[in-house]
Amino acid sequence: MFDLKSEFEKLIGSWELAGPKKMFGYEVYAANRKMFGWLEEDGIALTALPEEAREIVMNTFDTYPFQHGNRIFRSWLIVSVSNKSTFRKLTPFIELSYRTAFEASLNPKPEKTSTKKRLRYY
Repeated sequence: MFDLKSEFEKLIGSWELAGPKKMFGYEVYAANRKMFGWLEEDGIALTALPEEAREIVMNTFDTYPFQHGNRIFRSWLIVSVSNKSTFRKLTPFIELSYRTAFEASLNPKPEKTSTKKRLRYY
């Protein structure tokens, strides 16, 4: 029987700074603390795919965008994975999501500039 979690964790086991972490009370997988995906009941969510790769995944696999309440995260794809063959074909995209997240984790976030006017009390 195909065990998605076992196969997924075996795949990412040797990747630098890759592993599970808690986020919003759920277990997700991160590259240097930057989320690149998580496991769904029927597949894998990939959150850090570049646009071109996301298009290929959508045209190759059975996918749908992640939805939380009324909000749809179109750049986060849920890919249905029901067998080892589909998992193997998806492997390069899982690795790409990891690498993209890892690279993003190395770049510091730009400082936010507030557009709100602050009241000063003297």
